Amino acid sequence: MELRVTQETASINEMVYDGAAEQSIECDFVLPDYLPDIVRILKCSITPRVISKTLSGTSLSIEGTAVAEVLYVAPEEEPRCAVYRCPFSKVVELGRVMPDADVIVCPSVSYVNCRAVSQRRLDIRGAVVLKIQAINRLSCELTGDAQGAGIQLKKRVFPISRLCSCVQRDLSIHEDIELPEGNPPVFSILKVSTRAQVSDCKLIAGKIILKGELHLHILYLCDKESKALCTVDQMLPFSQILDVDGVDEECTCDISLTVASCELIPQQEFEENTTLTLDCEISVLAKVRREEEILSVCDVFSTLYESSCEQKQIDFEHVVTREEETFTHKSELNLPQAMESLCDSFCEMKILSTQIAQGKATCRIQMDITMLAYDAEHNLLCVTAKDEFDYERTLSNTPMTLEYSPHLQLISSQATLEGESATVTVECCLSGEAVTKVRESVVTTISVDEEKPKERDKDIALTIYYADEGEQVWEIAKRYNTSVEQVMSENDLAGDVVEKRGMLLIPIVTE
Repeated sequence: MELRVTQETASINEMVYDGAAEQSIECDFVLPDYLPDIVRILKCSITPRVISKTLSGTSLSIEGTAVAEVLYVAPEEEPRCAVYRCPFSKVVELGRVMPDADVIVCPSVSYVNCRAVSQRRLDIRGAVVLKIQAINRLSCELTGDAQGAGIQLKKRVFPISRLCSCVQRDLSIHEDIELPEGNPPVFSILKVSTRAQVSDCKLIAGKIILKGELHLHILYLCDKESKALCTVDQMLPFSQILDVDGVDEECTCDISLTVASCELIPQQEFEENTTLTLDCEISVLAKVRREEEILSVCDVFSTLYESSCEQKQIDFEHVVTREEETFTHKSELNLPQAMESLCDSFCEMKILSTQIAQGKATCRIQMDITMLAYDAEHNLLCVTAKDEFDYERTLSNTPMTLEYSPHLQLISSQATLEGESATVTVECCLSGEAVTKVRESVVTTISVDEEKPKERDKDIALTIYYADEGEQVWEIAKRYNTSVEQVMSENDLAGDVVEKRGMLLIPIVTE
């Protein structure tokens, strides 16, 4: 019987680039005429945003902007905020041509420094880290089955989470916000803290229906004469339909949201500004996967003829769990000086490292807290502090070897002053996919040489073999040029691995 081979096509994800590039931020900023002079700087922060990315040959061109916000004290202890947008361009050499790759660029702040050159001029220096990943979706020809010519096959089923699509897009929110009844009107916006979270996500043919919430914490100057500060919290629901190729109801989707930019401007039509105009850009990163199984031949031999095969190493990626967990952490921080009263606080969280051991993930988390407070002389000061802590979580249904890159989102933070110390309580959400990546050799082609039959002693029907515990029946059958099924049948073996040391009867296949 001649050899008949069945080929299968498998779609495989391949990470073709995983790296980071640093982009310097340098700007010389003159205050606009409507802002008062600078007496002292309280806090400087930058928010980076990627506007576009373009692949050309082996190069990736990134266009973006860094929004610098400088909170400062003007004459007569009046707090104000100056905003400056610094555009940037970065070309990253990826090392290979990848025209069809899905490219993800996630910016983060490395550092920022600010100094007042004069009462009207600021010098801002910093750096942004651009984390870049490029993922290819490849089609591979694999051997799925073969019959005839005494062929014996070692098959294996590989569960995979095929990446159907990876999209990174911005959605815009433009809306007028009314201050809650009883809140004083706005004279000047000082600081807006934001977070976006997913409330619902549905997949239909070719589309992702996304619903979420945008949370705003607004600090503003409400009276120029008294220098009184007020805060207000607002929640805005939003929805968006994303067109995504290859998506249907059978897929799964992992979505993360990042507020890329947020501008809040008081309307000037009325004497009392109680209406604010919001312009916000939210970056949506959606990874859509389809759970599949690939049946492939991993090894082959013929009991009748000399045979050969070609093999290829492939990384099989499988999401074993998707989890989301909320936790609370409290830190006691020492302050450089005593504060009399707290105006407001802002907190930023980031994961420094993640270690996996025995089915548990330990995340090293850094917390940066900024507190605006008055001292005993009623001078407005800005105090910053850092804290690092470990958070451990159990990853359910996970093997020992996996990759886990969680996303950390701050839900809320609260600070209280106690002399020269502060108690900070944060609530965070940790979410992400735990992924196994198994590299295996699979057979791509099989050939037998019917002009070279294997020699065998026709007078021998059985061979005695003493097997060790843990030996694979396939390796024994291959060594003695027989079939796995006959070895297992002759010795009443329940599995394809020898459970204990002992004698096996090896039947000789003659056809």
